[in-house]
Amino acid sequence: VALAAAISSLQPSSLQLLESLWLVTPAEFFERAVVGFRDVCNHIVLKIDEDPIQNWKKLNNIFSVLQKLSNVNSRRENMIPRNTFYIKIMSNDLLKILKNPLMEYPCVFDTETKDEIFQKRCAISWWPYKGNVHNVQVKRDAILRDTLQVLRSKSAVEYKLPLQVSFENEPAIDQGGVKKEFFSVISRQLVEKGQTFFVVDDTSGLVWFKPENCSDMYHLVGILCGMALYNHCVADLHFPSVLFKKLLAMEPTLDDFLELHPTLGRTLQDVLDEEEDNIENLYLDFTVQVGVQQHELIANGRDIPVTKYNRQEYVDKYVDFFLNKSVKKQFEDFKRGFLFGCPCEMWTVFFPDELKTVLSGTEVFDWTVLEKTTKYGGYDSTDKTVRNFWSVFYGLEEEKKKHFLAFLTGSDRLSVGGLRTVRMTIWNNGYQNPDDYFPEVSTCVRALNLPDYSNISILRKQLLHVLTLHEGFGRN
Repeated sequence: VALAAAISSLQPSSLQLLESLWLVTPAEFFERAVVGFRDVCNHIVLKIDEDPIQNWKKLNNIFSVLQKLSNVNSRRENMIPRNTFYIKIMSNDLLKILKNPLMEYPCVFDTETKDEIFQKRCAISWWPYKGNVHNVQVKRDAILRDTLQVLRSKSAVEYKLPLQVSFENEPAIDQGGVKKEFFSVISRQLVEKGQTFFVVDDTSGLVWFKPENCSDMYHLVGILCGMALYNHCVADLHFPSVLFKKLLAMEPTLDDFLELHPTLGRTLQDVLDEEEDNIENLYLDFTVQVGVQQHELIANGRDIPVTKYNRQEYVDKYVDFFLNKSVKKQFEDFKRGFLFGCPCEMWTVFFPDELKTVLSGTEVFDWTVLEKTTKYGGYDSTDKTVRNFWSVFYGLEEEKKKHFLAFLTGSDRLSVGGLRTVRMTIWNNGYQNPDDYFPEVSTCVRALNLPDYSNISILRKQLLHVLTLHEGFGRN
């Protein structure tokens, strides 16, 4: 505790020296220091009620040191696992005592805790507008065109309200499921129809900005992504990790370029790995070709050959050009829209990979978790129809399982927490002639109304039918 207080009171020059030492400390000793501070935190947390004021001061100092260590860890070549910093016994009472702890010390929170607090903060920002909602109505068969028109007409205040989506001529009330489907559908259409504004890499399938295009589309897509984050929906536009790094003001690296453009990235890596004597035989200079235009990476770049002495600079400039300079306006427009669509600034506490998961979701699932967390109403887990359902479900192809997830929740992707957050309930709706009915869902409460079918063959037939037609709330 005394050491933490001393570190927290260091002058900037002394702190900078200490951090430079941490940067080169062997991983084993660096981790030992983190674990030591973390364990002291856990001990103080357990007795926080004994003297809340003094214990808060102690925690504040230790959290501050842990955050400094975490910042250094992100720059280390041998990073230690991020979960080493987590305080896993953080309580709601402690969160009330600490002054805005998530913003000041995000490293001590795991992703799920950050997301939970972020959601609460977004909900709090709705309070001044209680009773008002941000209405968006679109035609399903013109969802992209209608959405862009709606976004162009909205005011800043409207984006601060909770979103409510409706599809024209569909009676469903949006209690969560409709807007999740809205973002799922609009994201897919943007990827499929957005080639005018975005480039899709043939190898990675990831999407990036088109350097020569200056449409307002980037601002509007940024708004959509911000709206999805603010309203806790998944919007997967197949963006690479580097987009989220840039949103968080982190510099792109060759690894980021490799993720987005694997083929071209490996070529750059080959330049770094090439035998020194062969570099000049590659006949490279400090230029890059974009379409029919040649751009110099540095002043007089076309007259400067790439050699064994400057190849690292060449690769760095190449990456910087493609991920920063060539799309500067497009990214700035996107970020401006993103901030417009998500007026709650707390999203900055996430690490880039966390922010990507929260916004884009995941589609890799352990389906047994869905069964383990399912509850039943009018059924028991051992009933024949329930056992038949799970038998049919596990026999589905992976894509069909995802169709079921979309049928149940409105999206085939899930954000932080994955299937544990679904908590499906299977209901017996008591139909007199159950074989005549299809399964139905209430997406807002993740409830599956499953008729008590007479045999597994009918259950399979009826379930597959609704999965084929799963996209569309309130339609016949």
